[in-house]
Amino acid sequence: MISVTSAASLSDISKKTSDQNCYPTLREGRSEHDTDQSGITPSSPNNNPQPLHMKPTRINVTSAARTYPIFVAHGLVNEMERWLSAAGVGSRRFLVSSPTVWAQHGETISTALPNTEHLLIPDGEQSKTLNTVTQIYDALIEHEADRQSTLIAVGGGVLGDTAGFAAATYLRGVDLVHIPTTL
Repeated sequence: MISVTSAASLSDISKKTSDQNCYPTLREGRSEHDTDQSGITPSSPNNNPQPLHMKPTRINVTSAARTYPIFVAHGLVNEMERWLSAAGVGSRRFLVSSPTVWAQHGETISTALPNTEHLLIPDGEQSKTLNTVTQIYDALIEHEADRQSTLIAVGGGVLGDTAGFAAATYLRGVDLVHIPTTL
């Protein structure tokens, strides 16, 4: 999902459960547009799922201050550079994640956005503190982030809240992109 304003949001929405592979797939005799209500087609007979290639869904969100779009599609994270550039997000980008999330998604994100500084902050509600925000500020200052810089939060709610607060308050606000890993 990508949303674009002075704050942006981006996500690779792909469903996966621990007991079965639920990535969108194609099955013999079905087209990529032949899906159930969830947008997921059953796995192929040989259990080698193939991702659907679908056009992103656009959702416009209206707030008191502005309207911004959110784009949702499977595999969107692989085209992140193109989407961010098209949205006007500057080239000075800083990723914020947690060790747990980064262990699972860091390689994919690093490949999609090479040459981007990243900072890992602790997991959990107990890390939603000004101390953690200060760690983000320190990293931004160390790498000379300016008002044209963008903070990219890769993770769940606590991480997004913490990175969002840091983005909103660093130099009176820098752009923010969310790559949520939970829904």
